[in-house]
Amino acid sequence: MTGGPPTTGAPAAVVVADAGAADAARAAALEIARLGLRTSLVLPAAAARRSEADLGPVHVVRVPVGTALCDAAAARERRRSAAPRVLGYADAADERAARLRAQLAAADAAARGGAAAAVASAYWRGRGELVRVRSAAQRRVVARAWSAGRRALASAGSRLPRAGWRGDPRVGDLELALGPVLDALKPTVVLGVGPAGQGLATRAAERAAAAGRPLLVARPGDGVPQQVRDLAAGLAPVAVPANVTEVARAKRRERPYLLIGPANMAGQGWEWARAAERGLGVDAEVLTVTRGNLAFVSDTRVSAQDFARNPAWQRGWTAHVLDTATHTLLEAGRPLLGTLHGRDFAADVDVLRSAGIAVGLVFHGSEIRDPRRHAELYAESPFRDPHAELTARLQRQVDELAPKVAAFDGPRFFSTPDLLDDVPGGLWLPVVIDTSVWAPQAEPLQRARPVVVHAPSNKALKGTARIEPVLAELEAEGLIEYRRLEGIPPEQMPAALADADVVLDHFVIGNYGVLTCQAMATGRVSVSHISDRVRSRVPSPIPTIEATAGTLADVLRGICADRDAARATAAQGPAFVTEFHDGRYSAAVLAPFLGAAPPPHG
Repeated sequence: MTGGPPTTGAPAAVVVADAGAADAARAAALEIARLGLRTSLVLPAAAARRSEADLGPVHVVRVPVGTALCDAAAARERRRSAAPRVLGYADAADERAARLRAQLAAADAAARGGAAAAVASAYWRGRGELVRVRSAAQRRVVARAWSAGRRALASAGSRLPRAGWRGDPRVGDLELALGPVLDALKPTVVLGVGPAGQGLATRAAERAAAAGRPLLVARPGDGVPQQVRDLAAGLAPVAVPANVTEVARAKRRERPYLLIGPANMAGQGWEWARAAERGLGVDAEVLTVTRGNLAFVSDTRVSAQDFARNPAWQRGWTAHVLDTATHTLLEAGRPLLGTLHGRDFAADVDVLRSAGIAVGLVFHGSEIRDPRRHAELYAESPFRDPHAELTARLQRQVDELAPKVAAFDGPRFFSTPDLLDDVPGGLWLPVVIDTSVWAPQAEPLQRARPVVVHAPSNKALKGTARIEPVLAELEAEGLIEYRRLEGIPPEQMPAALADADVVLDHFVIGNYGVLTCQAMATGRVSVSHISDRVRSRVPSPIPTIEATAGTLADVLRGICADRDAARATAAQGPAFVTEFHDGRYSAAVLAPFLGAAPPPHG
């Protein structure tokens, strides 16, 4: 058979764990499923809502976990350190937490059965009703009843681990969230992974026994517990292929789910994701590692520190990716799962593929552009001095990354045409801009002194130092007004470009990118150095005016002298952007990778 066990109906086995043991629990669940048992995995959710998905033959249930007991414990500690102890509860949330503790304890005691347990259960129920005790006199009355309850509770003989919910409110919060799910699944066997998971499994078995339903608690060890193997041998198994990754890809979702990250440079990860959703009917999500104050829109954001150094975040995010994605695009040679497996993409590839997830790479520019090769091919290259700090640093980076990219046996994409030199065999995935935002504006060059703008996201790679002396000279003559756009939030850039006549972009790389597309889409006069090598790789003429740093002064003088000709070039920009950069072309490029029909285009 080629299909895995069905994921509907009561599972034969359930594996449960907290977030810290999710990786081990996932591995255990897959091993159990290979024995032919219908298997579910119950874990805390990283998000604020419940989700269910198939990880190969394993049905994964993720449940949000509240923090009522943890919050109340923290509040009590703050009060104890700040003031003498007072009777009662600080607020409604504190009182609710006390009721939840009593609820858990009453269920725990009742599940053990017997007369002593019944007394203990009544004690805990009573404690829940008496949380409103306010006075010392009331406390003395209640204390006498509680002392008898404590003795009864001790005689009931709990089988719970010592580090149970009474000592750790985190386990109590887990029990409140995951306990009802375990009860509803009604499995034959439950395996708890990690101390918290073992406690959850034990309590689930006690509640099942009290309800007259046997539930075997498997004890964790090396590999699959013998109790589970015995159960599988005694049941009619459902055949599961040895290679569960084939099932994982087919069963995880009804349609592809593309996850892109973690760079989102110039917001391109977001734009590709939305283009795939619009054009191909897939679901898509973007992860962005944030640095500084400049942040493009994204589905999920994480700080660089957490991405690199927070194991809890890394494990939670990895679980989300493995449970959700069918396809991933790893940006800029970086890992997608944090640095849990390594500092570049290579180690993540095996992890993702082991879960049946297709992997592609996409590159933006400097991370893969070879300075040595660029200096040989481009006359204006900024990399002619191999000892310059930037050149040497980028060369080391490329020398380390390029062999791994060459060894990668999956699809490779690049965002700008020049990178074909550096990603041989790759596919051009054009940058995308939102043409509803970057729409044609008032005709340029109506002012006596045209406004010329330049937005140097990277001064060295834009050639800013080469062109600004020219611009200063022309501004001093009164010919132009020059504005450097720096530190402007992305949402304010459309208005900034709309107020420009001429937009200057690249002058040393010989390429064109996002800013040039934005300028063309808004009908601005776009001036850049785009080499013939790059222009020849684009199927239609690029409607920009060519200039190098050495010719820029003459070009700008010419624009001011013959404004009609410059406006005619600018008027071709919106159509060019619609053809190549509104997302439809990029979606068509991604369609084979995602196994989707390409969108209509043309």
